[in-house]
Amino acid sequence: MAKYLTLLLLSTALISCSHTTAQQWPDKLNTTRSAQYVNIPGTRAFLLKPAGFSLSSSMPAIEKGNSSMVQVMDLVGGNFYTNAATFTKKRFEEKGLKVIEYKEFTLNNFPAKMACIEKDAQTNMINMVFGDTSFSASVIGMYPAADKELKKQVTEAMQSLYYDKAFTIDPFAAAPFHLNQSASVFKFAKLAASIYMYSINGVDKKAYENEPYLMVISGPAEGTSMASMAADMADVVTGGTAGSVVETPVNGLPSYKRVVRGTINGKPGILYQHLVMIGETIVIMQGVIPDKNETYIAEFEKLTMTVRKK
Repeated sequence: MAKYLTLLLLSTALISCSHTTAQQWPDKLNTTRSAQYVNIPGTRAFLLKPAGFSLSSSMPAIEKGNSSMVQVMDLVGGNFYTNAATFTKKRFEEKGLKVIEYKEFTLNNFPAKMACIEKDAQTNMINMVFGDTSFSASVIGMYPAADKELKKQVTEAMQSLYYDKAFTIDPFAAAPFHLNQSASVFKFAKLAASIYMYSINGVDKKAYENEPYLMVISGPAEGTSMASMAADMADVVTGGTAGSVVETPVNGLPSYKRVVRGTINGKPGILYQHLVMIGETIVIMQGVIPDKNETYIAEFEKLTMTVRKK
């Protein structure tokens, strides 16, 4: 889960691959959606699902076991030209990363980029970004470094991708949870890069810098405890002091809830954390209050205490 969240929250993931490229990336990828294509829930992306892969129950992806996946994310705000401006071989190398392959191409006339960067000997990843002046999307492929067959499957799935800008999506299609927002002032505002954003009265903004908001993220736990994940997610707070932890199950789900007070973006702030386990999936509900208005803690709680398995 920690590996997945790192990619998710940074949104400009640094991608790795093996030293050899058995599957070449052409200058142009032209795909046609057929009856064999599957939609990645919560996205406008369709692809051919390799043998042995299935739709994920916790994120917008196809996956095979715990080691291989192809995940799709619409990036937050901007467009391809703004969001992919720093997606360059030079920028990666400036960060001290060894670039194995870098390619600029088109995907059904959308400008696109693909990068392979050496990471480690265990897990390889491929990142593809594409879009136009109105949107940008990212596709992340992951597979064991030593498994050439899985690498081939992941690459072929990514190269089969078809994106339908006119497709109407259900933002909660891939969500393993359900929240009843009727009792709280916080309402669903948008799905951005696989993060569910809740704001006061559901107002959709590019950023919530000076007002409270709550975000919900879900993904495979991969053996990570809720306490450990809460600690990792609390790094947005400096000089933080955590209150008492409440671990009473909520609606039959293992639960971990606490409030951390400290400094957020240089100002006094409050972090509300409520995590639950749904099977092997961890759901992280994290609210940020960029001031000392304690009343919003109760509003966060009114929402998160309704969490149930969908």
